[in-house]
Amino acid sequence: MTAVASARLDLQFTEVHSPIDGRAGRALVTPGNLAQADQTLLTTVISQDPMYVYFETDEQTYLRYAELARKGERDGTRNPVRVGLANENGYPHEGTVDFVDNQLDANTGTIRARAVIPNADHALTPGLFARVQLQGSGRFTAMLVDDK
Repeated sequence: MTAVASARLDLQFTEVHSPIDGRAGRALVTPGNLAQADQTLLTTVISQDPMYVYFETDEQTYLRYAELARKGERDGTRNPVRVGLANENGYPHEGTVDFVDNQLDANTGTIRARAVIPNADHALTPGLFARVQLQGSGRFTAMLVDDK
């Protein structure tokens, strides 16, 4: 290998590429500082679209939803959710559950799930508090009668 080829190869190792698209945080290392591969954190990158919302639910609710799914009363493939932020009325952001953990946390009696929410307008930011509403059951026909 020639010296020029070796220099080009060395130069390739100085480039840093993020595996995801998103917004970079502040630089934790500036030019001139020593950085070691796989040991030095340069910055953080957050994904903005889609946004992931993690939430926990209690054991009783989990068992109720699992029973509805077994009876075929829930759309087990889509699992729609609605999300609202602290300053919003209702639940204006819609998405779907794409992950439910494989076991309950014995210390808290809860199970973790994750919803994926489209965020093209970047209204959602990582770390914000969010309220999550999960569809309870499938549609059914009913008649409401006034108390009077």
